[in-house]
Amino acid sequence: MGTPHLQPDLRPLGRSGILTPQIVMGLWAAGGSWWGPPDDDAARLAIDRSLELGYNAFDTAPIYGYGHSEELLGETVRERRQEVLIFTKGGPVWDERRRVKLDLTPAGLRGQLDKSLQRLQTDYVDLYQIHWPGQDLIAAEVMDTLVAMQSSGKVRAIGCSNYSLAQLQESHRFGHFDSLQPPFNLVSDRVADEILPFCAREEVGVITYGPLLRGILTGKYLEEPQFPTTDIRSSDADFQGERFARINRFVHEMLVPLAEEAGTNAASLALAWNYRQPGVTAAIAGIRSPQQVEDNLRAVTLTEEQWERLEAERGRLREDLSTIE
Repeated sequence: MGTPHLQPDLRPLGRSGILTPQIVMGLWAAGGSWWGPPDDDAARLAIDRSLELGYNAFDTAPIYGYGHSEELLGETVRERRQEVLIFTKGGPVWDERRRVKLDLTPAGLRGQLDKSLQRLQTDYVDLYQIHWPGQDLIAAEVMDTLVAMQSSGKVRAIGCSNYSLAQLQESHRFGHFDSLQPPFNLVSDRVADEILPFCAREEVGVITYGPLLRGILTGKYLEEPQFPTTDIRSSDADFQGERFARINRFVHEMLVPLAEEAGTNAASLALAWNYRQPGVTAAIAGIRSPQQVEDNLRAVTLTEEQWERLEAERGRLREDLSTIE
């Protein structure tokens, strides 16, 4: 008898009318840039396996692999577009030397959306998000552009990523976001105090990214890893020195044993903690292979005492980390 898989729990994405499973499959790493070379065959199999298990929502962006992630997804789901939820983004653009800048002008966003639709081989996306707002966000102009995209039929729902509370509040003077995508995990939960309550009050869906802390919370690292300089994790403070040591101690002394006690694994447990938090609609789990899909979708059944134990140890970790932050 195989390991039981987590069953999809379809949840409303803000006011959009879209129902998304509690885990969204992320295709940043599958694009290749900043995560080592891509393996397209493995990524296609991962997308297929996700769909077989009922997880039909995929998060991508033009900047992931400089278009490659979107192209990969478009090719893979072309024949079953109606079964799939495609979430992509706009904002960062690049030139022929792959120098990146932010373009949130109306013409810039319209052009980016059209290029995304071409790469994705579709005439609409289910969710279009502003990837980064930048420091000089013109909230009214950006929201007007997104609403016009939605009215055109090219976009079913509109959202944003990495917005501050002030940027969300200002934007909502001119329209309504269906979703926000913030960083959120067992170690970093800064959005919990103000942003998640705001989204709950305003009926904004929340799709969290980084729930596995770029892999640390899976328990796969026994010691501090070394990455090539082209890998985004090479400059991530969570993977270095005393900070990494303390987080990894929590993973191997608390998270992994608790997962084993409950008959699951650390990745699925970290994801379950995330998507069961008040105000969270779904969590993004990156996939590059069918095995990662399997690892992320193990069933999780903890008692309240086990959840309380995890929360207590998480609190101690946060206090511990505050002494070196």
